[in-house]
Amino acid sequence: MMDRIVKSLLPGRIVTTLEDLSGIGERVAGSEEERRASTLIENYMRSLGLDEVVMEEFNVSLWHPRHSSLEVVGCSGGVRIQPSAIAPNPYSSGECEAEVIHIPEGGVREDVWRGRNVEGKVVLTEWPCGTSVYNIKYTVVNAQKYGACGLIVYDCVFGGFLRKIVVAGNYARIGELAYSFKHGGTPDENVIPIPVISITREDGFKLLREINSGNKLRARVSVDARIVPDAVDRNVIGILYGKKDHEWITVGAHYDSWFQGASDNGISVALLMELARAFSDERKASLDLKRSLAFIAYGAEESGGLNFEPWYWIRGSRAFVERHSDEVVFNYNLDAVIAPLNVHKIHISTIGYETLKFFLKRFESNELHCRYEITITPFKNAFYMSGSDHYPYVIRGIPIATLHNGDLGHYYHTNKDVPELLIPIINNQLHDVATLIIDPLLALLERDEVPLEPISNVEKMMEVIRLNKETVSRYSFKGNGLVDEIHSYLERLENLLEGLKPLLMNKSLRELRPLLEVLYKEFRVVNTKYVNVDTPNWENYRFITLAPLIDIVGLVRAYSLLEKKDVELSFDILKKIPVHRVVPGTEISLPAPSWIKEILESRNKALEIREVSERLARYITNYAKDYGGFLLRKLQEIEVETRRLQHGPRKISTV
Repeated sequence: MMDRIVKSLLPGRIVTTLEDLSGIGERVAGSEEERRASTLIENYMRSLGLDEVVMEEFNVSLWHPRHSSLEVVGCSGGVRIQPSAIAPNPYSSGECEAEVIHIPEGGVREDVWRGRNVEGKVVLTEWPCGTSVYNIKYTVVNAQKYGACGLIVYDCVFGGFLRKIVVAGNYARIGELAYSFKHGGTPDENVIPIPVISITREDGFKLLREINSGNKLRARVSVDARIVPDAVDRNVIGILYGKKDHEWITVGAHYDSWFQGASDNGISVALLMELARAFSDERKASLDLKRSLAFIAYGAEESGGLNFEPWYWIRGSRAFVERHSDEVVFNYNLDAVIAPLNVHKIHISTIGYETLKFFLKRFESNELHCRYEITITPFKNAFYMSGSDHYPYVIRGIPIATLHNGDLGHYYHTNKDVPELLIPIINNQLHDVATLIIDPLLALLERDEVPLEPISNVEKMMEVIRLNKETVSRYSFKGNGLVDEIHSYLERLENLLEGLKPLLMNKSLRELRPLLEVLYKEFRVVNTKYVNVDTPNWENYRFITLAPLIDIVGLVRAYSLLEKKDVELSFDILKKIPVHRVVPGTEISLPAPSWIKEILESRNKALEIREVSERLARYITNYAKDYGGFLLRKLQEIEVETRRLQHGPRKISTV
């Protein structure tokens, strides 16, 4: 059956749908262009013979450009430069005319701003693509922090590239929280008060050559945008109902975009439409659906956050999950499934070890491995973890996987992401990519029980606990009770997890949802700020509850080395321990040893090693106590859901 469905997919239909979507142009959340795209998708879905097609509305904040411009005077020979300009920051606004000053290295690190006379000037800098295009947010925050009146960012690639990235955060109003993913402020707080524009690399180099030649340039930067805080957006949903119509397998892709957005994400929507047609035709022939299959075209993934919150994306899938989470048992997300670069690279990223094991088993002997670099892993970084439409499902304890090419490279969010680059790939590789979607969907749809084993998460967590318990014991010091206190909580957690195993094996995914929400918190991305860099790094922890335990292992090692007078190695270990953790999207703070910087700076105060060692011992002990409290709260959270599973909801007696 799978081969029949795969072969029924027609590249020509996908190309036509992709061209129709791209032809609408930029599809900004809440805009008329996005409305036209949703109508196109709805009409197409209604032609496929699905059981039901619905359009669900939700609220967004709309940003739409009226005008963006850059005028530069003072070039050699009196030439006036008027390059095309696009605002990379939908929330920047205003006009600024001032002298142009260059800031090197993309302006990401704060140290390149110190000592430069930036206040009241227009800053020119390069887009920091070498690390992450999203690091532009640090450049924007630094520009505000050091008093620039405007920011010009030239692209990192030659070839007339213009780029857009959403960055939010009014530094004057919310300070360092401008770095954050979420802030519950007003539009006035979150709209950046200086104009920020993007220009081509070629135009950027023209300006840079003039500055390096000693010419004084003066620029007028202007951004004018239409802002509607309470606009309306839409999700388009097509459903094939199965025998268990209360259990949905969802497969979805977002249809909004910057520029034409062929790879991100028109191609995924076009493939979604063709999958809907193929499954609908097969169901009419012979496909026996044990549960329902929902095809969802999400709006507002790229922007549209209410009040222009910095956690701006995935507004459409958030709205869908809020309304339908009780029905959904699995989500397969499609985002940039085909891209112009590294066309033989395909990633399937998962949350939870049960989903990882399921996908590895599905494709362990698949011949596609001979032709493609196929990686199936847990999410490894922040962008893929919380930056697409699977994340609202994760928060609600719903197993997910996302299929993506993983390498849009210099085409990402640019005016060069056009259909022409993808047509040869679609014609040559459509059926291979589709196999990686259709095979697991059929396995999830046709079996009486969903073939996922949540017990895998518990077993892996217990393995990590055992490993780190042994390590902490080896580095115990001065009999201060540190190890005993931590061990008692860890043993209690181990016992609790062991007791969960039979429950996890005998309950349906829908019954397990509250407990899975607790377990899936273990797989969130956390904001990790190290002491030896100026900007936060984003990392994905497999088990958030155990992250402080790993800190303690490093801290006690560092203490032991300090006792042996090996200061250099001790401090090297301390520099690698994170000092700040926040869960994006919820902004829940997690334990982290924020005091490490004080210990490292003690070297500059000529303190004796003995005094530093004693101070470190006190800090470690206090951190262990804080971690004990954190563990206790986690234990109580799991215990509540365990009792609910064992005994069912508590009945309230009435007299």
